[in-house]
Amino acid sequence: MSKKDIEYTKSTYFVLPMLGYPLSNFDTGYINCYIKCDLISDYDNHIFVVFERDSLDQKVRLFEEFQDHNNFIQVDEVGIYYVLIFSIPNEHQDDYYRFIAGKYSKFTRDYKTIIKSFWPNYVKGKRSRTISILYPDDEKSLPHRRDLEKKICSEGEKLPKGSEINAVPEIEVETLRLESLYNVVE
Repeated sequence: MSKKDIEYTKSTYFVLPMLGYPLSNFDTGYINCYIKCDLISDYDNHIFVVFERDSLDQKVRLFEEFQDHNNFIQVDEVGIYYVLIFSIPNEHQDDYYRFIAGKYSKFTRDYKTIIKSFWPNYVKGKRSRTISILYPDDEKSLPHRRDLEKKICSEGEKLPKGSEINAVPEIEVETLRLESLYNVVE
């Protein structure tokens, strides 16, 4: 597996903002975010953030800032990576469980605001998919809703109002496989 093959998890889009950092903290060396780890079962329902070690070593202040976070638990070196482990912030516990259930549109208004501040709201003039997922019935989300309807509905059928337009997170995909970090081609 090469770094180019890594697709962001849903945790990257909907759990990572819970840490309260700006997106710019993840612009260099960030790999992915997970909510479980296959070999560290003591920390199920936590936030696992993976960075390239070299990149984070060069950002000493940022690395220290992560370690000073109220919810920081530990950092592990795995191959050429750091795995930073955080507990779910208390103020986001309910939204975390909404994420697990795939109820993105049911996130609290405050948490939706955090996500909107973290991710760009528009990409190439169109509402970003991440923001559309938060507001599936909004007029600006219609293109993403129609795309999903084409994929899963019969001809002429529409999704019921209030339907989520993103699948429930697959725990298998949202789980960090430590062995995979050792097999990345640089």
